[in-house]
Amino acid sequence: MTSTTSFTYDIQATQSLGGTQQPELFALAPVTKFSLPDHTVLVRNPQNSREMVLTAEVMSAMDRCDTFKTLDEHVSVLMEGGDQSNNKRNAIADVVRAVHQGGLTVSAGEICARLNPDHDSAPLAALPIVVIITCDRPKALKRLLESLLAVCDLSQVKRVFVVDDSRDPGNASLNRTNTLECNKQSVTEIIYFGASAARDLEQNLIRRLPQHENEIRFLIGREQWKNHYSAGVARNYSLLLSIGSPVVVFDDDALCRAHDSPFSETGLEFSTHRRQAHFFKLQDQAEFPQPCDDPDPVRRHMRCLGLSVPGALNVLGSKTLDQNALRSADASFVQRIDQHSKILITECGTLGDPGTASDRWVATVPSKSLRRLLEDPARIESALGRRNCWLGMERPTFTPKANMSQVTGIDNRDLLPPYVPIERGQDKIFGNTLHYLFPNSVCLNYAWAIPHLPIPPRQPSTIDNESVGVATFPGDITSQIIAKMQSCEAEDPGLRLEYLATLMRDLANSPKKFIRNLNSETWLEYKLSYIVKLQSVLEASKGAPQSWVTFLQKSIQKFQAASSDPPILAKTGDFPLPPGSDDLVEFWQSNWNSFGRGLLAWPDIRREAKTVVDATFPLNPAP
Repeated sequence: MTSTTSFTYDIQATQSLGGTQQPELFALAPVTKFSLPDHTVLVRNPQNSREMVLTAEVMSAMDRCDTFKTLDEHVSVLMEGGDQSNNKRNAIADVVRAVHQGGLTVSAGEICARLNPDHDSAPLAALPIVVIITCDRPKALKRLLESLLAVCDLSQVKRVFVVDDSRDPGNASLNRTNTLECNKQSVTEIIYFGASAARDLEQNLIRRLPQHENEIRFLIGREQWKNHYSAGVARNYSLLLSIGSPVVVFDDDALCRAHDSPFSETGLEFSTHRRQAHFFKLQDQAEFPQPCDDPDPVRRHMRCLGLSVPGALNVLGSKTLDQNALRSADASFVQRIDQHSKILITECGTLGDPGTASDRWVATVPSKSLRRLLEDPARIESALGRRNCWLGMERPTFTPKANMSQVTGIDNRDLLPPYVPIERGQDKIFGNTLHYLFPNSVCLNYAWAIPHLPIPPRQPSTIDNESVGVATFPGDITSQIIAKMQSCEAEDPGLRLEYLATLMRDLANSPKKFIRNLNSETWLEYKLSYIVKLQSVLEASKGAPQSWVTFLQKSIQKFQAASSDPPILAKTGDFPLPPGSDDLVEFWQSNWNSFGRGLLAWPDIRREAKTVVDATFPLNPAP
């Protein structure tokens, strides 16, 4: 066995930190812990087989060192709220240094050396498919198609599909007419894919795969979900129409025009941080940053989509990765990345409407955005009274999971999973599912943004009329199950897909009491964590305008009052089931079971869909 060493905070250091500070950034590695007698812990780093014996107190403290910092910075974190003496600082520094030298940490320098490009990498040669998802918004679709013709180099696009999920026949007719008119002006064929085409593809697949009829209808059956919000169905069609190609997917209320970030920073970043925010004082586009020198978002998405991480670094101009790019990353994320890790999703920022269901998110923006907001009372009034802002990254940022943007790049040459067909939050579930299948892959968030301008503009909510009960059921439960990535060690995505299907069917066949308890705990965790966050923001808002303070206080009071409320079992679409009923739980149990079965059938569905789509839509130039 590797020799072990024991450390406690009682070490009496005689050497100051100044001469021993190490320049590199490091973080505690994902380690395995074995409890020993006398409150000690044997800690093992499975990546290098190094071991140490630490006291339980030290191990608990080191768990806080899971993001990349210098020695001094780690020590400062561990000293927060405690004894600030030099002796204590030196003692803690010696322990952290010993743990680092003992091999229980991950060095940012080593990660950078592993990911540095060793040769030039060019964007992949495959032409993308563009898909526009639309539903009963003909004015928005017409505006997007016109901007696509004006900005996008369609000669570098294989084909364009307009996937229309409209319920109103009049809107569907307008969408078809507008698509055909724009097709006449396009160098690349723009294809209208409406209800009739969707039905034909569904029936073709059922004829080819009669054993999977139920799964096909569940994943893409428009008639089955006519009374539900079914963006997931439309997105499943976008996947089936683009198998074997990269695809760039537009929401219909976006514009095909890339704008620079208003707060650009140099370099790159690996991070699990959320997007930054900036609130415009006016409701229109007057304060939007200038369009990029190359405003074509499709071409910009294709710069790195499908490349390995080193290849993307090379394209983004990072011949040598700086360790500071890892400052906001936790070790468990970057430890998995290697030279073969691929970028399966690319995202961009948003200008205009944030796309959120409520305005509650304004109180929880990252600290940098909050400081910027509190510096300008006029922006506070705007943040609370308008839906016009920038949400995005300040520099290209690699994240472990996708969250989806109004224009999203997807590398559909790999075995990507399907979307959950109905209800909100299907983007988040898809991001979790994709990460489950490809745990070493990454999502690249570009620093540029595109306008998101719903027609008509959405009205801001107020804390007085806003419901606390964000629908945590069933979406958050589904995401929790999918997030159990560590329970599957297989490398093959097909095997991981099978295991994920088992997880979903396990959830579907769990007792109703278990599902209700899981939802109760998810709901309670959400409420309590939000109250804690609001309290910290309120403490940081001294001197802010009274409207902001009142907004925070009312939010806290509303959540505190709801802390004892029963969890939300939300009504589903127009399905005639009362919220909170056993029938509603059974409805979702049935859907989780069907989604699990759909996952198992998905490879067959993808294979046959490619054959059908290639035969139905041969590559022809636009008339």
